[in-house]
Amino acid sequence: MSQWRDLDAYSPFARVLVTYMWDQYPSLSPTAFASLVGIRRQRLSTWLTTDAVPPPHMVMQVARHMGMPARELLIAAGHATSDDPLFDQTDAWEFVTSVVRRYLEQASADEDAQAEHQVIMDALRAARSAARIPPTTVAPSRRPPRAARASEAD
Repeated sequence: MSQWRDLDAYSPFARVLVTYMWDQYPSLSPTAFASLVGIRRQRLSTWLTTDAVPPPHMVMQVARHMGMPARELLIAAGHATSDDPLFDQTDAWEFVTSVVRRYLEQASADEDAQAEHQVIMDALRAARSAARIPPTTVAPSRRPPRAARASEAD
């Protein structure tokens, strides 16, 4: 790839990859990005220059190396939708605990119910720990996103 195109010229999947590369400091070249996520440079070039997307297992590998939720990249690749997302183990636990937490918060406000809610949340955390599923971690960007950099320059 000889030069970057306008971000809107990329497919939704490639747009996520390019934005990630641009948001790093210093910005990542496609070669550096391919090395970071463990793929061949030619494969990345195909994703950036065509509408081709990798199979779901490879999308999940790339998402993990990027430190982003797999469901976001699976949606960008067209393997899932926001109404029917696909989750990896970490995302699934985050989803389940957030739904249970919201339900419990809406269910009741009395002290007995709150104690029961705490027991339920503690049990979920213990189950997650026993399953050895790591907490969600997002890899920190090495510089502020493009929009933040633009506003700092003003």
